[in-house]
This record gives sequence, C-alpha cells and structure tokens, in this order.
Amino acid sequence: MQEPNQKLTGFATEIRLISGWVWALAVLGFLTMQYVFNVVVAHQPDAPPAWARPVMGLSVGLVVAFYLLLVAYISRDFKLVAAWAWILAAIGFVSMQFVFNVIVARQRDAPPAWGRILLGLLVGLIVTCYLLLIGYVNRDSGRRGMSRALWTTVAVLIPNGLGIILYFILRQPVVGNCPQCGHAVQHGFNFCPQCNYKLNPSCPQCQRMVGPGDAYCSYCGTSLPNQAVRTGVAQVEVRR
Repeated sequence: MQEPNQKLTGFATEIRLISGWVWALAVLGFLTMQYVFNVVVAHQPDAPPAWARPVMGLSVGLVVAFYLLLVAYISRDFKLVAAWAWILAAIGFVSMQFVFNVIVARQRDAPPAWGRILLGLLVGLIVTCYLLLIGYVNRDSGRRGMSRALWTTVAVLIPNGLGIILYFILRQPVVGNCPQCGHAVQHGFNFCPQCNYKLNPSCPQCQRMVGPGDAYCSYCGTSLPNQAVRTGVAQVEVRR
C-alpha cells in the first residue's frame, strides 16, 4: 500500500519523458525487423515457413523497440554504467559493421548495399543497448542493496533480454541516507536505526506514516494537532 507522502516514479509513469526521436528510432527498429524477417529471410533457401516469419518479425521487433526505450529511460543514469560495458558495447557495434558489410556482403544472396548498412547499424545498436543495460544492472543493483553478481548473471544468462526485464520488475528502491548521521536507511523507515532521527512524519499513536498536511491519522484516527510533527521533518527521496 502506497503511503500518502511516498514518491515513486516507475517506468510506467516516466515513459512520457522519453524523447520523440527515441520513439521514432524504436518504430524504425520495429519496422526494420519486419523487413528482415519478411523479405531478407524469406529469400534464404532454408527460410522458416510463411506463417512463422511474421510472428518472428513481430516478436523480435517488439524486443528491439523495448530495448531502445529502456536505454532511453535509464539515460539519465548513464554514469552508473560500468566502464567495461562501454568498451564491450563499442567492440560489439564495430563487430556488427564488419559482419554485415564484409562477411555478409560476400554471400551469394546477400542483401543490397543499403540493406547491409542499415542492418549493420541496427543490429550494432541492439548489441550496444544490450551490453550497456547489463553494465547498468551491474552497478544499479549494488546501490539498491541487491547482489551485483547475482543480477548481472541473471541479466546475461536468461535469454532474449528477459533477465534484464526481470531485474527492472523486481529491483528494490534506492537505499537512502539519514540526513543527520548519514547511515543507510531503507525506504519505509520512520526513524534512523543508528541515531533515532525522525525520517518521515508519523502518527504519535500508531507510528504509521502520515501526510504533511494531514489533520488526522488515516490508520487510527488520532488527531495531529502539532504542525511541526506533520510538516517539519526532512523526507528521504526514493526513486525506482
């Protein structure tokens, strides 16, 4: 149950903040996957049946679009991405250009030059996003009090990016710090366990969290006449 003064900003509420060019890039990625599976793959001698190609195009297209939107969502925290992830992402992007513009170009039924360039850029971008997201999970899980090794392993081993999606669903709020002593405090704490500093306004009767402007406790009905109790307490901001 969400407390009255709790500030949560998840993916669902912040998706509107993603730039328009990112949405356009996600749409382009989705449409490109339809071209790859319904045109390029269809010309291969061992191509999947006609009914399977649209399904595969839709599935992979949605994953590509989701990756791009997710990277845009975490872009404000790019400083958290580990240096090794940036290096691997750069290597992955360059490798995809070599694969599509050199190796694939030598194939007898290779796509046209413009198609290879587009595929190289798009697949390179997907690989880059995937590696940066793994680097983000590695650092972000640590600051949330979660196991970095465990969640990095989950992000890498569970295929199709499902491990990364699982992390964003299950990740804990960022651990805050007590304004008085600096001790780490978890979200929902009313008092610091180290120095007993009051972190959030609470009811003097039941000690549950109350809103800054509440006149009565919504849990036990106790009157909150003291304005200092209701409004004079520093808040610990929690982000998701």
